[in-house]
Amino acid sequence: MAPRSKNSLIFKATVLLSITRWYNILLTVLAQYIAAFFVFNQWYDRWDILLDAKLHIIVLCTTIFIAAGYLINFYYDKEVDLINYPKRTRLFMVISKNFLLNTYVLFVGTGLLIAFIASFKIGLFFLGFSFLLWFYSHKLKRIPYVRELSATLLTIASFFSITLHYQVINTDMFLYGWFIFFIILIREGIKDQEQIKGKAVYSYYSTSIINNPKRFLQFLRLCTLLAFVPLVWFGINNGWAHYSLWIMSVIWLMLIMAVFILHKKLNPNYASIGNNLLKIAIVLSLLGLVWL
Repeated sequence: MAPRSKNSLIFKATVLLSITRWYNILLTVLAQYIAAFFVFNQWYDRWDILLDAKLHIIVLCTTIFIAAGYLINFYYDKEVDLINYPKRTRLFMVISKNFLLNTYVLFVGTGLLIAFIASFKIGLFFLGFSFLLWFYSHKLKRIPYVRELSATLLTIASFFSITLHYQVINTDMFLYGWFIFFIILIREGIKDQEQIKGKAVYSYYSTSIINNPKRFLQFLRLCTLLAFVPLVWFGINNGWAHYSLWIMSVIWLMLIMAVFILHKKLNPNYASIGNNLLKIAIVLSLLGLVWL
């Protein structure tokens, strides 16, 4: 193979890796394994968890389907991203739409094959998951409020696959999931504001577009208040010295800071700061799982 051709393939592979947002996938994989080893070890021995082939298959399938979801999302959003992130998207143009679509089909087909070989239940879960990822990119993301809710639920669903496998859930897990749900929901709303220019041009009627700034900020404040409810409930159930509660408190303060930043000035630049702050909060939430 000629050096130029080889370099081109490496460059395309790097671009494809960037489109699939490997760092988000890595966080999801970490969250799944942390949950398995530190949450479900109350009911299952850690050695049994380590040797659980179906757990590793679920994590592998989650990786494949999330990557496929990002590919089909970019397939539909190329023009929007070209307005919001022109430099990055022009770099991604080295990947054609046909190649994106073919790679997406390959990922979905491979993921479903692995999932159904593992078990019929796992296969059905990922069949529904893959359909919803496509339907979100094709239709749901253009509907205000539904866009934010569906994106949040799909993010939580990847974690739910582990719960479905072990068929165990308790109050602490429910409250922590409720708390993380609102963190992700607020981040989705802030991301809308960050990407408002391109979405407005292509009629993506997200929450930040259909509402005036005052109503949009009210929506963020309401979600912040609702995120506080599981935090208090968690404290009442487990005591106020619980490690996970302290982590939740720090994350909630970061949430307040992110919303406060947008109150100072509601524009894409300030939304980007708030979005980055909540990215750190989501990473921090992985520590909370260790002591859950």
